[in-house]
Amino acid sequence: MAKRSSAGASPSRRSVSTLSSAATKIDVAQTPSPANHGPEVRVSDRMSYDVIVIGGGPSGSSAALRAAQLGARVLLLEKTSMPRPKLCGGWVSRYALSRLGFEIAPQIVETSFRSLELSDSASSVTLAPEQALGIFVDRASFDHFLLEQAQAGGAQIRTEKALAVDSQGSRIQVRTTESTHEAGGVVICTGAAGALVGSVRRLDTACQSAACIEQRVPVEFADPLGIGEGQARLCLGAVPYGYGWILHHGAYLLVGIGCRRHGSPDLLAAFKSFWETLSLPPELPSPRGHLLPIGGYDRRLGRERCLLAGDAAGMVDALNGEGIAGAIESGQMAAEALAAGPDSDAAALYRDSCRRSLVPHLRWSLRFAWAFYRSPGWFLRSFKQDPDLIQRYGEVLERRRSYPWFLSRFAGRRLRTSILHNGR
Repeated sequence: MAKRSSAGASPSRRSVSTLSSAATKIDVAQTPSPANHGPEVRVSDRMSYDVIVIGGGPSGSSAALRAAQLGARVLLLEKTSMPRPKLCGGWVSRYALSRLGFEIAPQIVETSFRSLELSDSASSVTLAPEQALGIFVDRASFDHFLLEQAQAGGAQIRTEKALAVDSQGSRIQVRTTESTHEAGGVVICTGAAGALVGSVRRLDTACQSAACIEQRVPVEFADPLGIGEGQARLCLGAVPYGYGWILHHGAYLLVGIGCRRHGSPDLLAAFKSFWETLSLPPELPSPRGHLLPIGGYDRRLGRERCLLAGDAAGMVDALNGEGIAGAIESGQMAAEALAAGPDSDAAALYRDSCRRSLVPHLRWSLRFAWAFYRSPGWFLRSFKQDPDLIQRYGEVLERRRSYPWFLSRFAGRRLRTSILHNGR
């Protein structure tokens, strides 16, 4: 893969004033459709690239931009025109922002994420650090903005749905609804439930994935719910092995519920019950659902030069469901693995990179999640009795500290509290 000059080899910080409005649809190149849209495409019609990225979410845009910065001819395939609706809480952590390599345009930021409240029917505890925990965004605008950065960085964007990925010797063919493309490497960023994920690994079981339902609510309901702008409230006990949430995005609220699929109740019924506990009007809900991988499980991340990133690779924190940081980071690392050259073992390079950074965090998040969701009330009381513990967890959210670091301090403080209590 040919390298560009050193000026283009590292992420640049572009002026946001040079970017088009996030409300403008990207002008993508279109390939004329065969008359019958069938799978047969003439060899002469095939376009050849160094890297093809499938999926235009944060992982796909990050992979495409990084590959282009490293000198690759890049094609990104997105099945729908941007911007498009995306079910998500819309929290972009400070760590995720630090991984981007460019500034977020001001119009993309809906509000700062200022505080996190954990609550159940008996008590609550709030994390309100001096610095915001990140920002709240609308994923339609945010994803579109990231895709614009990839396009500005040199990636070609096409609105085509990828149907199949096939290895042909040293090249990989991607067949779409419109054409067939070839590349030396492919990054699949289609989400955990994407059909193409099955070409690399087994799809997630009910134990390895979560289901979420979410509804946007007018901001006038914020006062009755007692939630302020930039605040997130996680309602523990709203559903087994999960939680309900209320997120104040400034101009609207997001109300949702999510839990592990295995052994979970009827999620729609649980959402309606949660909705009723909040005393919201019964005629309002038209919720949307989404599947989410639970990070920390062993998953194949690639096969030869076909790699998975983002949700497709399971890069989601098992405790809190945050996945944008892992999507960005894994997309960038996948591009870097493919940039090592056509004769390199890209899957092994990518796996090793993930094991050095992302995988340990996700595995510890899974271990903590198993304990936390078995006894959420006990953990909440522990945070209430020792408020410093919730502040320490805030450092984990910011990725300034690790889960093992937090758990060692949690265990030490709880042991000390127990000794002092029993010695009275």
